[in-house]
Amino acid sequence: QHPDVSCIILCNPSNPSGGVASRKSFEEIALVLKDFPKVVVLSDEIYERLTYDGVPHTSMAAIDHMFERTITINGFSKSHSMTGYRIGYSASPTAIATAISKIQSQ
Repeated sequence: QHPDVSCIILCNPSNPSGGVASRKSFEEIALVLKDFPKVVVLSDEIYERLTYDGVPHTSMAAIDHMFERTITINGFSKSHSMTGYRIGYSASPTAIATAISKIQSQ
């Protein structure tokens, strides 16, 4: 165990390759994270609606026992062709959202 690790960052789907991590991959990551209960996942899912060949997108927060430790980052600029607007949001459990709002509020 590494005492300094507090967060891992996942980008899914990936840009520019369009690669999509499978649900199985996320389940394997979640299994490893069971041994690291203080590690939070920051999941960048801005490209979730831009997948190819019918490959489904899976959110890390949808994996068993991961919702309570996942911060999902998303937005509308990519999925709705609003690149100039930069409208984004995060979704997370209340405790994490409250901490985020202390830093980023307008």
